[in-house]
Amino acid sequence: MSGSNLVSKAILATLAVWRLSSNDGKCMKFVRKRAAPSGPARDFPRQFKAQAGLLRFAAAIAICTVLPLQPARATGPAMPPPEAFRALMDEVLALSARVCARGPGAPPVAGARTAGALRYSAGGADEAVQDWRLPDGSLLRLRRTARPGRPVLLFTSAYGGPDGELPILRLVRDGGCTLRGGEHVLYDADWRPLALLPLGRDLRPRAAATPFNPPLPGGLEAGSDAAPPRPTPPAAVTDAKGACVPVAIMDNGLNYLVPGFAERLARREDGTLLGADFWEDDALPFDFGVPPGDLDMRISAFAPPRHGTAVASVLMADAAPGTCIAPYRYSPRDPGNEVGRWIDRIVADGVRVVVLSSGRERPWPAFRDAMRRHPGVLFITAAGNEGRDLARAPVYPMAYALPNHLVVAAATRDGAVWPRSNRGAGLVELAVPAVEISGRGFEGTARRLTGTSFASPRVGALAGLLLSRQDAGQKADGAALKRRILEILAEASGKDAGTGPVTVSEQQLRRVLARLSG
Repeated sequence: MSGSNLVSKAILATLAVWRLSSNDGKCMKFVRKRAAPSGPARDFPRQFKAQAGLLRFAAAIAICTVLPLQPARATGPAMPPPEAFRALMDEVLALSARVCARGPGAPPVAGARTAGALRYSAGGADEAVQDWRLPDGSLLRLRRTARPGRPVLLFTSAYGGPDGELPILRLVRDGGCTLRGGEHVLYDADWRPLALLPLGRDLRPRAAATPFNPPLPGGLEAGSDAAPPRPTPPAAVTDAKGACVPVAIMDNGLNYLVPGFAERLARREDGTLLGADFWEDDALPFDFGVPPGDLDMRISAFAPPRHGTAVASVLMADAAPGTCIAPYRYSPRDPGNEVGRWIDRIVADGVRVVVLSSGRERPWPAFRDAMRRHPGVLFITAAGNEGRDLARAPVYPMAYALPNHLVVAAATRDGAVWPRSNRGAGLVELAVPAVEISGRGFEGTARRLTGTSFASPRVGALAGLLLSRQDAGQKADGAALKRRILEILAEASGKDAGTGPVTVSEQQLRRVLARLSG
C-alpha cells in the first residue's frame, strides 16, 4: 500500500469534483480563486510537494461543497462518483478482502509490522483491534466486531497524511467478506478534517457529509481558546431569550446545528459561547469527530461518539426558561489528570451545576480533588448501567461520597429502580425516570432513550430551576443545593430521604417541575 498517501489525496479531489457537478456554478468561481497560487508554496513534506496544487484544488472544492452541508441531517445522496474514484479505491478494496480472508492477526502486506493490539467488550459486543504499520509508514487499523445475534463485521481503516496517522478511508465487510460500505474523511489543504462522508455498498455516497467542527449558528460566536480561564466569571449569562442559569454538561459535545439547540446555549455578555472543547482544545464543542492524532483503539474516527446531543436534549426538555446549557466536550476514554484543570475552567466561567454522564473504573483522584476544591458547585453524575454495587465494584467519580456530589440512578416510569442501573448504599442517593424517555438523537430526530446518562440531566434541569428561583438560597453551596433537591423529591414521593435512595415516578417528577416553574 505504498501509494496510500497519494490515493488519499486523489480520493479527496475526485469526491469533491463529482459533488461539484450538482452546484450552480458559483462554487467553481470560488475554486478557481482559492486554488490559484497566491504566495510561497505551503511547507509540505518533500514527498507531497508535487501534489500541492492538487491539494489546493481539492481543498477549495471541499470547502465550497462540504461546508454548506452544515445541518447534520443528511440532505440526500450526493452525485455518483466517476469510475476514477472506484479505480483509486482498488488497492484498499483488495486489502480489505485480503484481511477478511486471512484474519486481522496476519500481516496485511509484506513488510508490515504490528503496532498494537487490543481486545475488549463494549455495549454487548466483543471487539478485537489490530494496528499494522505499513512499509510506507502509514497506519492500517483492523477491527473485528462480534455481537450476539448479529453478523460479524470486519473493518479495514486506512490512515495517511503527512505522518501516516490521519484517518482517510474505512471499508466494512461482514463475516462472509461481503462489502457493506464505508466512510471517507475529507480534509482541507492543511490536513484539517472537514467532514465525514458515508459510503454505501457500491461505494457511492449514501448520505450527505457531516461536518466535524461547523461554525456556531444564529450569530453566536465562539471564544478564542478552550484552555485558559478568564480572570473573572461573566457579569451576565444569557441565552437567546434572556438571563439564565448555566448548567454545564461534561460530555462529548452537542450538535448545536439541530433546530432549537442554539437558542438554549449559554453565552457571555460579549455574545461568545459559554463552553469549550477540551478534547480538541478549541471553543467549538460539536458532538462529532475525533481529533487528528487521537489513535485510541476504543474510539473510531470513522464512527465518532455522539452521546452529548441526546443528554442535552433531555435537559432541555425538562429545563424551564431561565436555565441554559454550557457544553464542555472532553475525551470519553482517558481524560487523566487534566480533568482538574478543566473543572477549574468551568467554575471560572461561573457555572454552579455540572452534569457528568460517564465515568471510569480506575480511581479518578483529580476529579475528586476538583469537587473538594469547589464546594460551591453541585456535581451531578450518572450512576452507570452495569447493574453493580458501586460500594463493591466502584466506578469513578461516582464512588466518591462528597457533600456536593449527587449520584443519580435510572428508574422506570413508575419509580422503580431500573435493574441495570448501578446502586450503592451511601453513594447513589436518587433515582429518576430514565427508561424509554423522550429525547433527540444527533440528527435531531425523536428517540426513546434509556440509561442513567439520561437520569442525571433531568436532575440538572431541576438544579438549574432551583438556582434560578434562588429556592436553595442565594448563597447556597453545592451541598445545600443537593439537600434541597433530595428534600423536594422525597416529599413528592412520600419517602424519607434518609432511608435509602429517593425514587420518584414520571408523574411525581413532572409535578415538581411544573410547580417550581409556575
